[in-house]
Amino acid sequence: MKTVKELPDGRTEVETIINGCNVTVVFAREDNPETMKNVTDLIMSAYAERKANTAQ
Repeated sequence: MKTVKELPDGRTEVETIINGCNVTVVFAREDNPETMKNVTDLIMSAYAERKANTAQ
């Protein structure tokens, strides 16, 4: 089940369940390139670590 709602301050919240875990992501009202780069780097780092662990 996924829910999407707009928060009072204009941000958007998406809540869903992934592999049995509740995941909530809150998006800013406006795009911020620096934040997007930080989030992308974090995701790619976690993915690379997982791939390295499964290759062993």
